[in-house]
Parts: sequence; C-alpha cells; structure tokens
Amino acid sequence: MSGLGEIYCCGAASDLAERATSLATAMKKRDVKLREWRPVHLFGFAVIGVMFIAMGALPLLRGQTHYENYWGGAVFAPFAVFVGFLFLVGVFTHWRKGR
Repeated sequence: MSGLGEIYCCGAASDLAERATSLATAMKKRDVKLREWRPVHLFGFAVIGVMFIAMGALPLLRGQTHYENYWGGAVFAPFAVFVGFLFLVGVFTHWRKGR
C-alpha cells in the first residue's frame, strides 16, 4: 500500500505507539531539566501579554466586541484580553517561583 493506507496496515499503529512509549521512557531516564527563563524571556512574554490586552481593550473602548485579525477573521476582544492576562499571570508566577 502507498500513502495513508500504510499507517493502518500491518500493525503500524501499534509500532508507532511502542516507539512513542519507549521515547518517553528514554527522556525520563535522562533526567533533563528545563532551562530556567532568563530576564529577556520574561520581558518578551510580558510584552506579548500587554500587546494582547491592548489589542482586545482598544476595540472594547470604541464600543466594539470584535476586531479583525491579520487574515480578516473576527476576534472576540474579551478573549484577547483574557489571553493577555494569562500571559502576564504566567510571567508573574514564573518570576515569583524563580526568586
């Protein structure tokens, strides 16, 4: 078989599951820790959070509930504000944990 049919024939799905499990086990055995965020990372995520908040707050101040994104699709402005606050909460909690 060729194309997508190969994925489902001859037990390929079970082979894929076994490889994924063995890879996850190998990564756990390495005991690799994630690198701590540097101040530039915290600053970058804070700027992105403030940008999302501003992108959502400006249409709300104009009395609109939606704004257009780059591709012309409608974005619910309170959702953008929420995502911005999530970024800022993540930065703040990570900064407090690192101190």
